[in-house]
Amino acid sequence: MNKIFMGLCILSTLAFSNEIAFIEGVDGVTRRVVINNNGDIVKTFGYKFDNTMWKMIKKHEGPYSNKNADSGGRTIWGISCKKNPKARICKEHYRVMALKKWKLSNKTVAKIYLQDEAKAFYKGWWNKYKFNKLTNPKIARFLFDQFLPNKHGALQVAHRAVGYGNGKHLDQRLINKLNRMDTRTFFVNYKIAMMKRYVNIAPKGKNIKHFRGWVRRIASQGPGKSDYRLKKIAIITKKKGSPWYQRKQVKRVLGMR
Repeated sequence: MNKIFMGLCILSTLAFSNEIAFIEGVDGVTRRVVINNNGDIVKTFGYKFDNTMWKMIKKHEGPYSNKNADSGGRTIWGISCKKNPKARICKEHYRVMALKKWKLSNKTVAKIYLQDEAKAFYKGWWNKYKFNKLTNPKIARFLFDQFLPNKHGALQVAHRAVGYGNGKHLDQRLINKLNRMDTRTFFVNYKIAMMKRYVNIAPKGKNIKHFRGWVRRIASQGPGKSDYRLKKIAIITKKKGSPWYQRKQVKRVLGMR
């Protein structure tokens, strides 16, 4: 009994000797950490999926789409029911439409009834693919936003951006590197590497029609917009015109042959 009591006392002392705090780093990023009595950071928490991330997704993904030209088929908040047939949101969509079909459109149903289901789906992906291990919220949100349309291609580009070759997973080595890396440096390196990927895959299939949107989506996010190459590319893709000509101009700015 005394041993149990002493153990509880020790645990209680340890619990109250550390504090959870929010610290802003030299890179301007605020992180959630544990600080001991000496003021040392003993733990940095991974970033959790939150409403800020959800708003970022909604900015780029519409509530409902089902176009013949889209290989994903029926898509709700960016979630392809063709590729994720067992997803709860897809089943829930059918159920709600059966009840409300005479009143509401697919788009309205997605907006009113399915946002919580979409958030639950993305939160599952966030944890499954280890984005919850990243401690820099800016990098975590940006990389997840890139992961949604590009999947493991986005992680492959992340490996290249930090100088790790062609890995396709958010493994521990990449996680450790991203948690230590300067935010602006990562954003510039990643954006340039991803744009080079877009230039290479644009001629395949019907990708060219998405080229301008892809480039604008990545160029508009996060730090690094002052980089001269990214400035030039933003100007190029801001104007409407032939996507083939824009690809040629972007390719030149990136120094690609």
